[in-house]
Order: sequence, then C-alpha cells, then structure tokens
Amino acid sequence: MKTRMQRWLARGALSLFASAAWGTGAAAQSLSGVYGGEDCEFKLTFRGMDVVYIQFIAGGSVMQELPGHYKVDGDRVSVTAPNWGAVFTRKGDTLKTPYLGGTAVCTKPPGVGSARPQVARPPIPMGLNSCDVFSWAYNRDNICFDTRPLLLTPTSKAKGSLGNMHSWSPQSQGALTLPWPADVSVTPWPVLLLLKVSRDGRTLEASGWYSSNVKTFTDAAVNMVMAKNLRWKPAQRNGEAVEALVLLEVQPVFAGASGFISVNVIGGDQIHNTVRIDRVFIGQPPVINYQVRAGPHTINVQITGPPYREVNDTVQVASGATVVKSYAADPLAPAPLPPKPKPIDEQQLVAAMKSDLRNLVTAEEGFFADSVHYTANVGRLQFRPTGDNTPPRVTVTTDGWSAVIDNPRTPTVCAIFLGSTPRPPAKLEGAPECVAQGVATYEERQREQAARTRLPSEFSDTTTSTKASSAAAGGERDTNASRGGHPNVGVEPPITPKPAPSSSELSSALLTAKAIVDGASYDSTRARRLQLSGDSATLAVLRAAYANRLDSARTYLAMALASPDTALRTSAAAILLQGGAKLGRANIWDHAYPWLDETLQLVVPRAPSDTTGPRQQIRIEASFWYGLSSVLTLKDQYRAIVSSRNCSDVLAMNDRIARTKEALMLGMRVHPPTVNEMLQNLAKFEHQMPTLKRAFACQNF
Repeated sequence: MKTRMQRWLARGALSLFASAAWGTGAAAQSLSGVYGGEDCEFKLTFRGMDVVYIQFIAGGSVMQELPGHYKVDGDRVSVTAPNWGAVFTRKGDTLKTPYLGGTAVCTKPPGVGSARPQVARPPIPMGLNSCDVFSWAYNRDNICFDTRPLLLTPTSKAKGSLGNMHSWSPQSQGALTLPWPADVSVTPWPVLLLLKVSRDGRTLEASGWYSSNVKTFTDAAVNMVMAKNLRWKPAQRNGEAVEALVLLEVQPVFAGASGFISVNVIGGDQIHNTVRIDRVFIGQPPVINYQVRAGPHTINVQITGPPYREVNDTVQVASGATVVKSYAADPLAPAPLPPKPKPIDEQQLVAAMKSDLRNLVTAEEGFFADSVHYTANVGRLQFRPTGDNTPPRVTVTTDGWSAVIDNPRTPTVCAIFLGSTPRPPAKLEGAPECVAQGVATYEERQREQAARTRLPSEFSDTTTSTKASSAAAGGERDTNASRGGHPNVGVEPPITPKPAPSSSELSSALLTAKAIVDGASYDSTRARRLQLSGDSATLAVLRAAYANRLDSARTYLAMALASPDTALRTSAAAILLQGGAKLGRANIWDHAYPWLDETLQLVVPRAPSDTTGPRQQIRIEASFWYGLSSVLTLKDQYRAIVSSRNCSDVLAMNDRIARTKEALMLGMRVHPPTVNEMLQNLAKFEHQMPTLKRAFACQNF
C-alpha cells in the first residue's frame, strides 16, 4: 500500500513539474510592450500570444497602422501583416531587422513591459488627460480599454470631412445620416459627435466634438442619437465591460430639388478671404460646386485686399444647375496687359478633336442603352464640342455609326466609326484618326468663315473689317482672290488673332476641369465582375470610356497651365493629381502616367528650401502615384526596347528608372508597404540596365 502511494505521489509530482515547465516555455515564447526608437522606422506594440500592431513612422508622424501576428522562434521574431512582413533578431529588449539598405533597431524603453508574462495593469487614471476626458491621445497604450465599443445599429459608409475648418478621416464604425433641417438652404457640414457608452452598451451622453457650420444641424444630430437609443457592444478592459468615449460621424442628406454654387476671388490675399451663402459660413474661396436648395440665394464675400471690401450678390439657382460667380479683389485696379497670343498648337487642336470623338462614343452608347438605336442628331445627345471644334457630323450605318469633326484653326480633320463601315481616315473601330486636308482647302475655309462671321468691334482690326465689308458689298475687289473667286494658294488670309484668356476665363476653365474630374465615376463593381468572368474586351471598353471622360478635362487645364500665374498652375496641378489618382485606382495605369508625370513637372522644387506648403503636399502625393504608374507600365517600355535595340530608348528607360526611384522614396510616407513592393519590382528592371547596355553596345550613358 505504501509503495503504491509513493508511486502515485511520484507521478503527480512529475506531472506538476511538466506542467510548470511547459508554462514557463510558453511564456518565454511571447512578447509584450512597445518597441521603437530613433533608429526604428516602426512602432511595434505586442499584445497577448500572437497579436502585434505595426505603425510605420516617417518624419516623426505615424503614416500607416496595420494589425498583424508574430511568432517567436528562439532569437528570431517573425512579424507578418497584410502585404508586409519582416523577421527580427531579438537580443534582450532589442529587435533588429534589415530595412531599405540599412538596419532598423527597435528597442523597448526601460521599465515598459517585458518579455515575461504580463503583470497587473495600472489603474485607470482620473482627472485631466484621463479616461473621462477625450483628446486625440485618448486611450494611449490601451490605458482605458483593450477593445473599443462596437455599434450594433446598422450604419452607412463613413466619408469623413475634408475641405472645411474641421477635417477628419472616415470613422471605422461607419456613419449615421440626417436630413437637412427644414430652415436650412445650404449643405451643412457633417458633424463628429462624442458619445459616452455605458458598461451595458447604452448611449449615456452625446455632444458635438466637431460641430457643423449650421447649429441647428448639430443640435438635430445630438437629439437624433439620443432619441434612437443606440445600442453598443461595450468596451472591454481585462475582460470586463467598462465605460468608454467614442466618436460617431453624422452626414447630411437632401432629397429635394437642389443645385450648386461656385465662388472664386481673382487676385488679392486668397488665404483670408471668406465666403458665406445665406449668412452661413462656407469657407475660403474657391468654393466649388457647393450644394444648395433650388431657388434664390445671397452670396457674401469678404475680401481682405488690399483694399478690404465686401461683396453682396443675389443669384437664382435652378434644379440641377451650377451658378459660377467670380469677383475681383480690387475692381479699380488696372487690368493686366494680356500676354502675346501664342501660335496655334497643332498637336493640342488634334488632341481636342480626338477627345471629342471619344466622348461622342460614350454619348452614343448611352443613347443606345435608352433607345436601342443610334442617332445622327448631336443635339439629342446633349453633346458639346470642346473649344472651337465644330459639332461632329454623324452618319448612322446599318450596324453602327461614323462621325467627322474639324476645327477652323487647323486644316486637319478627324474621323471615327463603330460597326463594320469604316470612315476614312479611321481604319480601326473605335479609334479616332486624323488627316490634313491640304493648304488650299484650309485657306478657302478660313476666307469663307471670315466672310460669314462678324467680330465684335473691340476684338477686330478696323482696317481688315472695313476691307472685308467693302469686298463683300462689291465695292472693292479682294486682291487675294483668283479670277474664279477661289483663294490663291500660298497667300496668307487676314485672320484677326483671338485675345488671350482673361483671369475669369482661366478660373472658369479650372472650375470646369475640376467638375469633370469630380463628376467622373467608375463602375468598379461591374469592372470586377468582368475581370472575374474573363471578359477583357468589355472591360477594356469600360476603362476606355472612363479614361476618355477624364482626359476631356485636360483641354481646360491646358489654359491654366499656359498662364504665368503660379496660383492657377498650382490649382491645375492639384486637379491633375486628382485625375491621375482616380485613373490609378481604376487600374488604368497607362492613362494615369501622363497625368502624374505632368503633375510632378509642375511642382518641381524651385529651390532647396521649397519643402513646405501646398506644392510640397502635392509633390509627395503625386510622387507616390507616379511611382506606381511608372513601375506598373515599365514592362511595356522594356519590351519595346528589346524589340528596337535602340540605345536612345535604353537611356530614356534608365533615366525613367532613376526618376521613378526618387519619386517612390519621396512618396513612401503615403504608404510604406506598397512603396517597398514597388521598389522591389523596380530593382528587377534596374538590374537589367547593365545587361542591355552591354548587349546593345550602348555608349551614351
């Protein structure tokens, strides 16, 4: 009996020893606390057995945060997250890993956590900067709760708030919507509410953290949240429910008849000018497409000058219409002398005609979707040609249509066709082609148009107008005409140059370009279905229509880009960046590249100290998107070089790789994981440059 008892006790002791040993080993395989420091491009926060949060640091600011997992294997710590991963070598409270050609050394501050099992956490602090007072440092290091409250009520997608005095990024718990108050005639700013959630998941308090510019909308949002009695999954700390503070977004919605108002101030100090509509503060000019109720509205613009002045105006906004108003900072200042008229840019005119034909394809396809047939009546398509382009001449065929377009400023004409009936000079379906008609035809058309058109006196040449009128009346023979009445080839017809665009025309062109870019929408859901089904032809048509719609804005941007006004050129660069980014998000990288390439050329640093302000913000964002578009389209240029075996092309690609690498390094702060992946792909092409140089015997670089 004694021996049996001894054996039982021995087995129990052995079991307890094994359990203790296993527990010690498990604890040794986990990390806790925060690792970072000056020599670390990350901030790693280890939680529990395998959870880690990775923050990417650039310029002292957090650029991106990713959730991930980690695994400890001896002195190696593997950290993985979506589209990112690294293996650290652990020595004491230090983690090291190779990063971007150097070594990232991440250390744990003394006295902050340990690699041993976690001890009891400190109590929740009280008073200022505690869990009862909300700030952007609230719940730092999870001092108030481990998991935040989760809203159980269905919400819509959060949009955030940009472009006004209060800006914030979209909230992860979604947003609620609230109709405009009945007495409000303009779009209220969205509201960011601060809510207090109880331990049992009830909303105890609500207040405006970021209020709207319309007080009644803020009050209505608070009342709605309290009246709805929102239900939450309460916050958790150490496995227990606790009270917590949380932010919730409320967006305004309007279902009635509405229009838009755009306001711009030309000249003066743009920063301190203010715009109010119906006595509601809207923001600083330019105000672009601000939604208002259909009907009369008052506009108040305070212009700081110098000199200071206040403008009061009244406008009538129809349903679906946009009213554009521009005001001069100093109406008594002498008008600037217009720049000398630039010579006609043949390439620009041809590009505008081709763009119109591509837009015509979109309009005809939209008409066909509604009417099940095409039309030769351009008016029914609600189609407007760009600039001086003449309305397209459309011919409906048995299984499609064709069209021809021209411009009185160039002898070139362009054509396009859809179906099986070609329209010269177009040869491929859906692809516009252009051809010059000839000098004689061009001059004849110029003379005929000059005879039919009467220019306003302030834009016409008195001598030329008198001569043309006299010749038309039969009192004087046109010496430039031949006996048959046709113009002589080689004689320059008298053409009055058009005046340079005014400041208001340039501002209107920018507003039009921004409206086109903002209004262009891409059916990503349909594109995803087409991609999954393998229907590449239809997907290509969908992408081409979207790209052509955005490309039409570049005609208006060209006017601002030709202006010496730095502010206009910076605004144009911002619109180019927006259009290029939209094309990139739609995976239309070949069209995105020229947008982003031109953007970077516009914001090249003018001096070594040019590293702040709006130009630098555009430069950083454009560098990120340009780097993506360049890397993802570099394969096509590489294939062309292999086929051509031209050393000039090899040099151009080598320069492009260097420029792309420089742009990616600047744009890394936007999203480091994506940039790291692009740099790895770019390195593959960079390693091929010496091989191409030797294979083609290039001596030019």
